[in-house]
Amino acid sequence: AFPDVYEVGMSHVGGKILYGLVNEKSRHLLERVFAPWPDMEAIMREEQIPLFSLESFRPVLDFEVLG
Repeated sequence: AFPDVYEVGMSHVGGKILYGLVNEKSRHLLERVFAPWPDMEAIMREEQIPLFSLESFRPVLDFEVLG
């Protein structure tokens, strides 16, 4: 999970390296999650939409490990 919005998180080189290493060279799966903009966070809370991953749209609470 990246503690900032998509636009900032996707420019983070370390995140790109980790994503590639885990998904290409291990039996584990790494999916990405970014913090929503404040206005979207308010809508998600109001509509009870959980924070979800970019790849599978699974709620973050469904994952065994979150980092």
